[in-house]
Amino acid sequence: MSVLAEAAYGLYGALRLLRFDTSGARYFLNDGGAAWRSFRALWLFVPLYAGFLLLLNGNRFESGGAVLHYLGIKVAVQLVIMFAYLLITFHLLELMKRAQRFPAFVAAYNWATVVQTLIAIVGTGLALSPGLGLEGGQVVQAVLGLFILAYAGMVVKSVLELDWIFAVGLVALDMFVTHMVGSLSDAVLASLRG
Repeated sequence: MSVLAEAAYGLYGALRLLRFDTSGARYFLNDGGAAWRSFRALWLFVPLYAGFLLLLNGNRFESGGAVLHYLGIKVAVQLVIMFAYLLITFHLLELMKRAQRFPAFVAAYNWATVVQTLIAIVGTGLALSPGLGLEGGQVVQAVLGLFILAYAGMVVKSVLELDWIFAVGLVALDMFVTHMVGSLSDAVLASLRG
């Protein structure tokens, strides 16, 4: 399968799962090569995530160098979070004797990350629009945040063929890893500023 076809299948599967259609899991090949090739999704994710960070924080920097420094650290940290989560998840699935679907999960996770980032960009753009006001923007962000969590649970449940309780646990693990590693990066950024 060509790179473009595999990317189209990955995004299509991720979008099917976004509709809470479990058949979207069929679009992710369950082999190691497909899992490794799915990291090509990072070519879409990295600029989208950088754009998302600029949307959130773009006006607080005094120079272009400071923006690039901030974006470099935040993007690198997000990649560490993704790899740490996948590594921990693999070992948990091995303990549960459920690791046979891990390659398909890696592919689904990578392509779903692109979709989640797009949702976050649209949601943040809506939340920051002047017509909504502060409370309206907070409601939009909260609803979309919950939707992204439900979508992440759907990806885990459908691709790994787990019960909802385990899917929720793996999403909570993702949130925990994100919080822990993100807190460390925030501390590093604060020490560099101060």
